[in-house]
Amino acid sequence: MGQDVLPGRALRYTSKGRRADKGIVLAAAMQDGSELQYASSDLRDDEEVVLAAVRNKGSALQFASTTLRADKDVVLAAATQNCRALSSAAPELKDDKEMVLAAVRRDGTALQFASAKIMEDRDVVLTAVTQKSSVLPWASEALMADKELMLAATKRSGEAPHDAAEALMLTAQNAEALRDASAAFRADRAMATEQLSLAALLIDLLAALH
Repeated sequence: MGQDVLPGRALRYTSKGRRADKGIVLAAAMQDGSELQYASSDLRDDEEVVLAAVRNKGSALQFASTTLRADKDVVLAAATQNCRALSSAAPELKDDKEMVLAAVRRDGTALQFASAKIMEDRDVVLTAVTQKSSVLPWASEALMADKELMLAATKRSGEAPHDAAEALMLTAQNAEALRDASAAFRADRAMATEQLSLAALLIDLLAALH
């Protein structure tokens, strides 16, 4: 049996026949999920092999078959290991609330890979900004005017700032997030005006916490 188990990153150097051997590929994927890219097309469409790969390295989802990138169990396993794996999921799963919630609970930045519809979902966005305030610009325009979301973005791990220094740091984080907003947002005069209003609201909210 030992002779059939390749060391990590060895699939790319082995024969086509061994890349199609499920036992060999499964062992390699369990050691390093990215080895999935060197597996045969049949094995990249094998749920057991792909699950082993994405549980080891979520980003390996990009190497799975189109069918498995649309499989909820596979994508959920990948997103749980690495939220950025959501970027490789089928479009319909980027539009799946349960899927996106699982990803943003781990890392709020996964919100950027969600569909436009999900970016309008208040539950998802609130979860994301509570986990990482810098994702606020990815929310829909309507939600960026939501007072509770703005307040959530000023908190760390669900707690209000303890002092003025922390409040200033959190404000700076949000200012940086707004600077990183898309070019379309920055070019939109109406959006820019609204952001100024939101900044004023944020200052009022911070003042109310003290």
